[in-house]
Amino acid sequence: MKDWYMIFALLAVLVSPLFPILLKSKCPRCAKRKLEHLESVHVDGAKPSEFFTYYKCHACETSFRQKRSGKLESFEPPVQEPERVLTPSL
Repeated sequence: MKDWYMIFALLAVLVSPLFPILLKSKCPRCAKRKLEHLESVHVDGAKPSEFFTYYKCHACETSFRQKRSGKLESFEPPVQEPERVLTPSL
C-alpha cells in the first residue's frame, strides 16, 4: 500500500510530455488542435486593457483574432504587396 505513490509518480512522469498537446487550443473551423498563437496587439487610442490576440490554424490555414478573452472570429490578414525594385534600364 505504501508503494502507490511511486506508481502515481511514474504515471505523472509518463504523461507530462503530453500536456502541451492536450492543452493546445482547438480550431473552431476544423476542430483540430493545430491553433498557434501569433501575437497580441494593443489597440491604438483605446483603453489600456483592450487588445487583439491573433491565431492561425496549421491544419486549415485559417486566421483568427480574439478581442481580450472573447470569442474567436475569422480574420483575413491584410495582403502586403511586394516592394518594387527599380533597376536601371540599359
